Amino acid sequence: MPKVPWAGPDGPPPRRSGTPYHVPHAVLQTILGSVGGALEVAARAGGVLGAGLGHLARAAFASGMDLGLTVGACVAAAGCLVALLTLPSREPPDGKCPDDE
Repeated sequence: MPKVPWAGPDGPPPRRSGTPYHVPHAVLQTILGSVGGALEVAARAGGVLGAGLGHLARAAFASGMDLGLTVGACVAAAGCLVALLTLPSREPPDGKCPDDE
């Protein structure tokens, strides 16, 4: 098992249910700061812990991207509805535009 800065000589301590591994603040900030940071820490950690962290980072990125694209699509659809309801669909019956004098 590769050695990582926050693990003891025998690797990470056994995980009890509901308690996270101890991760130093600087490493945690790197993990939470960006997907690239999380993947870098995962690559350095290696083993099952690194593979799990890499998987979670990629899944979180895809989940966030999914939410962002959904919100963007809803905003675009709302804009289309506003344009459809507020813009005139044809010329006025008298053939003159409101700006013509």
